[in-house]
Amino acid sequence: MYDRVIECIRALMGTSLERRYSALVATGLIYLILAVMWGVRLVVVNKKKVSRIEFEVKEWEEKKRRAVELRDRKLYEKIMKEKPRIDKLKTDLELEKLKATVASIALWSAVFKVLWDAIGTTPIGLVASPTGYVEIPFYAWYVLNSFWSGLIVDRLARVFKKSAQRG
Repeated sequence: MYDRVIECIRALMGTSLERRYSALVATGLIYLILAVMWGVRLVVVNKKKVSRIEFEVKEWEEKKRRAVELRDRKLYEKIMKEKPRIDKLKTDLELEKLKATVASIALWSAVFKVLWDAIGTTPIGLVASPTGYVEIPFYAWYVLNSFWSGLIVDRLARVFKKSAQRG
């Protein structure tokens, strides 16, 4: 079954990665994969829980800051009694974020493995190096683009999210 999937990907991508615009096609594929990964992160993370926890922690930190500014010892001690609960909330927040990270890494690795087996060593383009131009294979292109294109996909998603909330 896995071999059939690999052969299908080779058949679909093989000719488009051998042409003049192979780097553009490979980059588009990488952005598509990263957009799917971003969508998976949205599904995995409980957004309501995260926003509720962030609100509570921010509110508690504001109360703590206010007590320090006022130099009100009783108020500060009262607020600090909530610290264990706030620490637990912070731990829960980090666990939610960790779920998204683990899901993204797992998906990235799985896609990398499949694409490696299907089109991994296919030359995509030329990259300048100190010794001249070097052909770069798809797997290297995938890794290099994954470092910075994830940030671009995330920023674009935030812009679309904000524009959807306005309109």
